[in-house]
Amino acid sequence: MTPRDCVYFIKDIWSNRVYEEESNLMDFLEAYMMKQFPDETLRTEWSYTFYFTLKQLSPINNYVKLFWKILNEEIEESVHHCQELFTRTLESHCRTNRKPEAKYISKAEFHTLLEEFLKGTKADFITSLVDKAATQLESDKIYIDKLLHETAEGEIGPFLSSIREWLRRAWKNYIENISKIIDIKYIYPDDIATWFEKSTITNMKPLSLKKLQCWCLGLEAKELAIAQPVLVENVLAKLHQVGFVYSPSYHGM
Repeated sequence: MTPRDCVYFIKDIWSNRVYEEESNLMDFLEAYMMKQFPDETLRTEWSYTFYFTLKQLSPINNYVKLFWKILNEEIEESVHHCQELFTRTLESHCRTNRKPEAKYISKAEFHTLLEEFLKGTKADFITSLVDKAATQLESDKIYIDKLLHETAEGEIGPFLSSIREWLRRAWKNYIENISKIIDIKYIYPDDIATWFEKSTITNMKPLSLKKLQCWCLGLEAKELAIAQPVLVENVLAKLHQVGFVYSPSYHGM
C-alpha cells in the first residue's frame, strides 16, 4: 500500500465516520471493513496491509500519525474532528466575508479575515500567517480552497501547519483556564461539565461532553451514572489528549 493509498483510505474512513455520543471507533472500523470487503479472506489481507502501512508511515507522515495515535488510544478521536471543523469554519468565514464573485482574495483582505477569526491574536502573528500563505501558494492572490487542505499524501503547507499549531496552543490555554477554577481534589462526571460552564473562555467548547467525560474517566457512557470519584490531576492530564471546538462566534456554552 502506497502512502497515497493509505491516506486515501484514512480519509474515506473519516468521511464515513460520524462522531456520535455512544459510538466506538473500533466497532465502526470493524463494520466499515466488512462493508468494504465482504469476503473474509480479502478483508483480513487488507486489514493487515493497512495496519502495517500505518505503523510504517506514522513516524514520518503527520496525517497518518494522527490516525495511528487515535487508533491506539493515545489521543481522543475529537482531536481529528475538531481540527477538521476548525479548518472548515475558517474556510466558511473567508468565503462568507469575501466578495461573492471573487475567486481569490488579496493579502490585505486575508489579513483582515484572519484578524476577525483569530480574535485576540497578536498582529505580527497574523502577518506571518499571511506571508506563509503567499509563500505556500507562490502568489499574493490567496486561493482559500488551495490553502486549507492536505495533499493526496496527507502533507500540509506552512500556513496550515502554523494554523494547527495555533489551535493546539488555544486548546492548551483553554485547559489551563479551566484548571484555575478547580478547587477540589476528586471529581465526578458532573463536575467536569461544571468546569466548562464556568470557563471565562467563551469561544471554545467540547465536541461531545459525554465522550469527553468517558475519555477523562476511562469509562463507557453507561458507567457514568455510577462513576467513582477520580483525581483531578489525572483528569486534567487526559484533557490534553482531547480536541475542542473553536469558533469566534461562540458566547458561552
